[in-house]
Amino acid sequence: MTDSGVRDAPRASLDIEHSHPNKPPSVEKVKQEELSPPSKAWIIRPNNYLPIVIILGQLILLFGGWTFYIVTSSRPVSLPDSTAVFTKNKPTLATLIFTNNILCFCYSLYARAIRYALRLSLSEPLSLFTINSAVKIASKSPILNIRKMKWTLAGLISIVALALQTAAWSTLLTPRPILVETSMTGTELDFSKEEVIRATNEAFTLDTDHGTDLPVAVGTLLLNSGHSAVDGRFGRPSPDDFNSFTFVNGTGGISPASLRLIPSVMGALLHSKTSLANLTHDLPVNFQLEKQIVSPRGFSTNYTITQQGMTVEVKCEQRALNGTTTPAFRVESPLGSEVVIGIAGDMTTYRQARGRAECGAAGQHNFTYLLNSAPHPFGVPNALYIASCEIPDEPVLQYILQGSGLYASIPTTLCTLKPQITRVGVHYTQFSTDASGHLDRIEVLDPSEVMDMPLPPSAQRSLVDDLLRASQLVERNHLGDSVVSFVDDVDGRRELNEILENHFRGSFEVAATIVRATYTQTNNSLYISGNTIPERLRAFSSGVYKTETIGWHHQSPTAPLALLSPTFVSLFSIVIVLTSVIRARTKNKAQEGSGQRAQLEYFDPGDMLHIMAASSTGAFKDPFPVYQADDAEFLKHAQKVKVRLVPPGESDAKASGPSGSTPQTYGHHSSGTTGQPLPLGLVQTTV
Repeated sequence: MTDSGVRDAPRASLDIEHSHPNKPPSVEKVKQEELSPPSKAWIIRPNNYLPIVIILGQLILLFGGWTFYIVTSSRPVSLPDSTAVFTKNKPTLATLIFTNNILCFCYSLYARAIRYALRLSLSEPLSLFTINSAVKIASKSPILNIRKMKWTLAGLISIVALALQTAAWSTLLTPRPILVETSMTGTELDFSKEEVIRATNEAFTLDTDHGTDLPVAVGTLLLNSGHSAVDGRFGRPSPDDFNSFTFVNGTGGISPASLRLIPSVMGALLHSKTSLANLTHDLPVNFQLEKQIVSPRGFSTNYTITQQGMTVEVKCEQRALNGTTTPAFRVESPLGSEVVIGIAGDMTTYRQARGRAECGAAGQHNFTYLLNSAPHPFGVPNALYIASCEIPDEPVLQYILQGSGLYASIPTTLCTLKPQITRVGVHYTQFSTDASGHLDRIEVLDPSEVMDMPLPPSAQRSLVDDLLRASQLVERNHLGDSVVSFVDDVDGRRELNEILENHFRGSFEVAATIVRATYTQTNNSLYISGNTIPERLRAFSSGVYKTETIGWHHQSPTAPLALLSPTFVSLFSIVIVLTSVIRARTKNKAQEGSGQRAQLEYFDPGDMLHIMAASSTGAFKDPFPVYQADDAEFLKHAQKVKVRLVPPGESDAKASGPSGSTPQTYGHHSSGTTGQPLPLGLVQTTV
């Protein structure tokens, strides 16, 4: 027997067994049942649950994506604190978690929709090229065939749509830093009211009746304040720390907005003999957020508030003053009599420098400096003599300065200060850290409104006077060192006056901030009855609070374009599934009673094992000539071959195509085998 005969023998014998005339009908029925798939519950049959899963999944992606975009474009949506910190620290891993999972789900549904539609379509003749192209589209592979430009274009569109879908979901779902905003309001002392100025002046006089006992931090701030203001004038940032806040280039005379209870260093300003000295002093919460927002640790927060500040309009000019001018100024003894002072048993000899200033109706002011008694290199002490004057009943202050020794470049100068109330924008930057809690940086912007103070602010003037007296040491002068350091950088008297003007302005503004903090802190002597500013003394302020976190907020007008690709893929998947289901149902109704069953639900055309098994069962290999990969005619012929999937129990006669044309034998001998039932298989059709 030839090889062909050996190969065909089992089939022939099988065919004979099927066609035996004496075979009982029950045996034939058993054979039919063996060829039929086992009966399963309706819901777990692929033809029933697959279209539901595909359509429902694509609808979830479609409506979920657009709903997510609409929500996140209308308002920011932030992640929980722990998730936000994790996302900031591990952005790549967060992208994989948020994006890749849903992309895998999208690709799976898309591929399953195409393979499901292809399986249903195989109940009718399809060319091998069509089958191969559909499988390539499902697997995101390109189709390169110049003779089939429609399929090539379809494959290109599919690849581009899926690639854009990757970018779209990544753009939509990847969490990014966002700003969450809310409005904020608060209260502070209103120094535009005479009652507040008068009350703080009286309270300060009582609190410092035995002398001002400034904390070290506050004294350092006062000494550095003028230098910081001049730095700001020349564009150099200079920070100063006060009450847990860091001011950049001056305080602007504001009281910092506090969103949390902050221990105040100003308690020591109150003399130890007062009844309030030993109480706890904190800066109370004086501003509230309209919507409570908490920034995760490691993220920054900033807010801008329009607040009431305090400053001075300063004008400095060089004047030739002596004992007869108005005002009169005279240094009577640059190196006066010696004086011996003992500190802790250590006796030190100093020289007393004396001077006098006459301020007209304000009377006479004497000043005395203790200077080093050792010989001076310039023959005169390194001193910056300063006297203050004030005009009665007018909120105007005057300071007279004259330098000697290292400060001889500062001639006799008269500076006039006019206190003013301002409205300033204050920019706060708050850094939340794991180690030290909050660090606040404050930058005061230029005033938007300015008005003269109705009364002289004696409390602020007293602090400035203390600063000027404390700046003179036995060998040097802090204010003089600062002014000379700037004068060395610039030339001309105009720059000297500008430096002095900014020095006085910065010092007065810090003094104003100290007074505000002193009578805003809890347990102060201005309103002992409570720790909240009385309504009659309040000024109201407002601003915008912004905090950074991680989440989603799609504000770009082009953001909806990112969803076009996912929308196209979802709608395409739904349409091809619905179309295939409707066509299959229509065909099933048309073939009812014919014995055909088009629900070939367990066959997967994208699975090579299924293809090979079905091709072998249908003897699909027989009609083909010898395979030659380099033979263009062979490939052209093979692509045009049409096949269809024969359901279990359908005879090979019905496998020949809808026209009823003569069937192929598919490896079966034609005698006595026509019309016999076949297993599930791929067979060639003549159509």
